[in-house]
Amino acid sequence: GNIQWLSQKIPFLSLVESLIGLHFEIPHLRSECGSYREASHAPLSPADSRKLLSFIPSRYGRVPSLTHAADCLSARLQQIIQADSQRTSIGEVVILDHHAMALKALQVAIDDPDARMLPETLCAAELLYFFELLNGRPEIHPYKYHGAGVSRLIQLREPENFTTDFEKALLMAYTGPLFNEALLDNTACFLMEDRWLKTLNTSIAQYSPSSPGLADSVLEIWSHIVNLPALFKETTDLVLS
Repeated sequence: GNIQWLSQKIPFLSLVESLIGLHFEIPHLRSECGSYREASHAPLSPADSRKLLSFIPSRYGRVPSLTHAADCLSARLQQIIQADSQRTSIGEVVILDHHAMALKALQVAIDDPDARMLPETLCAAELLYFFELLNGRPEIHPYKYHGAGVSRLIQLREPENFTTDFEKALLMAYTGPLFNEALLDNTACFLMEDRWLKTLNTSIAQYSPSSPGLADSVLEIWSHIVNLPALFKETTDLVLS
């Protein structure tokens, strides 16, 4: 089961690595697909083994919210890389079915006080955020509302509870969207708080355990980046006052 899922869907979910914190256009995704298919069959490097994608196969099939979210995102990515002539209305119905099941499973998890705090629930929410980002209808922005929900889940967990490699990967995978959300909403980003910066420090360090100097440099850069939304808010408040 998990091996079959890995061989069929990792090539498509690998595209998410390029989407984290960014809004890529469809032609770019199509051109990248070939190289990701080839790379997906290569052994994971130490750095790759700590990326969010590496933690999904072992949980697939065991956690409904994560399983349905992975199916949903994979189906959307497969559709995106298809030529327009290959797309069918049936394919869109399949995606909508996956989406409905994923949303239902996520809501069930969120309604459960214990399941709500599980990293698998946060992972499902993040995967669905990237699905919404790829809905292909620029006039509709459900990802903004979904993204706010993911942000809330992260804050509810509190920085001290991001301790495992999986949890740290979840935080690192969503730092870009958190920054974007704060910037677009003209609010301060909670990642600028000392408690969150400390957690970011340990999360960044896990990606470069043999290069502590590099981790320090990356953290310094991020410590400045996460302060930008607050600076923009101060500026706009002054201009509008």
